[in-house]
Amino acid sequence: PAEVLRLWVLKESYMKYCGKGMWLPPHTFSVVDAQGNISPGGDIEPDVCFREYMLAGAHAAVCGKDSFPVIPQEFMF
Repeated sequence: PAEVLRLWVLKESYMKYCGKGMWLPPHTFSVVDAQGNISPGGDIEPDVCFREYMLAGAHAAVCGKDSFPVIPQEFMF
C-alpha cells in the first residue's frame, strides 16, 4: 500500500504538471524503475524532475523542469 501511494502521488504530480490531469491515463507512463528509483519513462516529457516530500506521515511530490528545494524543517506539519 505505501508503494502504491508513492507511485500515485508521483504520477499525479506529473499529470498536473502537464495540465492534463485525469485525461492522461496513468498506465501510459512510468515514474520509477524496477528498483524503485525515480526514473521517468513511457510517454513522459523529457527533462522533467520530481521531488518527493514526507510531511508528518503524508507523502507529497512535485514535478517540473527545475530542481526543487528541500523544505525546511519548520515548514513541515
